[in-house]
Amino acid sequence: VLRQPQCLERKFQIIHEDLKLGYVALNKPFDVRLDTPRGWPGKVRFTAKFDGDASCEDFLNARFPGEHVRFCHQLDNATSGVLLCALTKKAAGVAAKMFRERRTKKFYSAVVFGWPEGKFGTSTKKSGKDEEDETGFREKVREDEGGKECKTEFEVLKRGYLTLEGKHWNKRVSLVRVRIFTGRRHQIRVHLKDCGFPIVGDAAYADDEDTYRTFLHAEDLELFHDVAGVEYDKKTNKKKVKRQKGKKSLNAEGIEEGVESGGGDEVEGKEVEEDGDGSEVTGENMLKLHAPRPSAFDDVISDTDQNART
Repeated sequence: VLRQPQCLERKFQIIHEDLKLGYVALNKPFDVRLDTPRGWPGKVRFTAKFDGDASCEDFLNARFPGEHVRFCHQLDNATSGVLLCALTKKAAGVAAKMFRERRTKKFYSAVVFGWPEGKFGTSTKKSGKDEEDETGFREKVREDEGGKECKTEFEVLKRGYLTLEGKHWNKRVSLVRVRIFTGRRHQIRVHLKDCGFPIVGDAAYADDEDTYRTFLHAEDLELFHDVAGVEYDKKTNKKKVKRQKGKKSLNAEGIEEGVESGGGDEVEGKEVEEDGDGSEVTGENMLKLHAPRPSAFDDVISDTDQNART
């Protein structure tokens, strides 16, 4: 607490709420689990670490009493950031389908040990269970039949030296923005470690138990969905607007206007393409969620070697 007082930060925040469509999104704190597993005879799965220790489930139950809120995807306990939840069974099913069919965009921020040589990096190595880990917690890169396809891209935003007091003070670190195209367990942590840049604070993959948190944050999540009758094109992930060619419509002055599908037209300021079935396809992300990167991700990186200062 004295060396790294940021460890005391625990703040739930609602970043999106749409009761009509049945969605609520949280900016999840780090080191907070999603649910509170119940015990069963003779065994206990969850014990509060301190007085007032709460899960996302606890927070949502207090915010929406009497509602059954469902988690649409998973975030590791250690990871902070965007967590999409559904207030209805229908909304949960639609979101689950989006994730299952990979019609989402997921971006993370991370602080990693080391300086990547280039500005961009990619890993498409398969990952799977690390059978050498007796705890059964860790995953690893594996190209055998136990590995699953996955893809991770990252961009280096900043290079510098770690300012956190402790055993890793002044080590070379980088701030990176990560995009994952699949959602394998611990995918980012495994791929970044395999690339030679494990995440600061990751006890499992960076052997760092000195840093107060794992510096991994789910910053942006975009979903394309068809709730409330909205249709989408599976190839382009764009919203369809059903409209027959040559159909007349009234403008704001009540004057008829002819409308035709075809490239170059615009609908509500958006470029229009023609789909194979004659529908118009407009480029619109139906749901964009953003949890600002914690200030600590920038604050813990110094531009200059602190040993050189002394």
